[in-house]
Amino acid sequence: MQLKRGMSAEEIRDNLSTNEGVGFFFSATSWKSLGQFLDNAGPKSKMLEDFLWNLGPFIDSPIRIDNKIVGANIIWPLPVPLWLGSKKAIRRFRESHYIAGLKLAEKCGIRMVSLGAAIPYLSSYGKLDKGGSNVGITVGHTASVYFLRQILIKVVNHLSLKLDRVKIAIFGAAGTIGWILSNEIAKLRPNHLILIDLKKTKGSLNRLTADILGKGFSSLSNHIFTDSASLPDFDGAVIVSTSSVPYLTEEALLKSFFWIDDSHPRSVSLEAERSTKGKTLYLECYARGPDGFDAGFPFELPSKQDTYACFTEGWLAWKEGHVGDFYTGSADSSSIDKMSPEILKCGFSVGPLIGKDGHMLLE
Repeated sequence: MQLKRGMSAEEIRDNLSTNEGVGFFFSATSWKSLGQFLDNAGPKSKMLEDFLWNLGPFIDSPIRIDNKIVGANIIWPLPVPLWLGSKKAIRRFRESHYIAGLKLAEKCGIRMVSLGAAIPYLSSYGKLDKGGSNVGITVGHTASVYFLRQILIKVVNHLSLKLDRVKIAIFGAAGTIGWILSNEIAKLRPNHLILIDLKKTKGSLNRLTADILGKGFSSLSNHIFTDSASLPDFDGAVIVSTSSVPYLTEEALLKSFFWIDDSHPRSVSLEAERSTKGKTLYLECYARGPDGFDAGFPFELPSKQDTYACFTEGWLAWKEGHVGDFYTGSADSSSIDKMSPEILKCGFSVGPLIGKDGHMLLE
């Protein structure tokens, strides 16, 4: 097993076109995704797990603007299923890998990093002790909620639907992103909003429902997810849940005109996504960067100009010269309202609508 790409911290630091750079922290979301940066990873095994733990965070590739290096992608090669639900594995990550990643960013000359994939959860949403590191962090959730909202508006328009006539479901509504996203979607006044989550979140789900009702939006309900067969009817859905395995079936996908998936790892299997292509839209949440932007890492996105929405938050903080942590903890409506015009000023926008598998669906 070996890395497909890789750079040293010195290579990044010595070639930065600015005094201080920007970074993107993210992790493998599944065992299959290891193939994006590892050659001959092979199937899941104890040997592979030990290799990944010992490998630790590493620099995969540079981030560029106008062919000049301005930062780096730093990866934790730990698939979400390896640690999700394991207190021991989460503690091991927090005690060893997290601070190691921050120190690596510091060696690169990076001032601000955005947390992607499952890193926000593992870092207690940016509240975890940084071991004395001066690198600023931002969780990325504020930007993610902004882009999820904008993608929802775009796909509704593309399908010639009317928001005041469609029922929208939010999967993972009681979670950190789901709570604020549900509030933001309620502001759009859909025909009906359905808040969906697991039985263990029932108390939070009821409080979220009461919160939205108290703000004047009454056309909503909540639903405890048990299996795909028991889902209520809806026209569109946004997924912001976390599950170690895909849980939504092909039959579930066919219940809705469209799905926007920002879950980690994916909530629908690749096979179910591809078997329903042409019958429903199963969409990725991402952002298109400004002219000259090169994300560096070979994401399953249309071009090198594209990146995941959470990264735009770190880019914004870096461009504004922010020192120290930017947005940590939970996102809120005032932050989203403040950030929205600033993201546009930085040149980021909603890109063409693509599937979670990277295939173009709608221009």
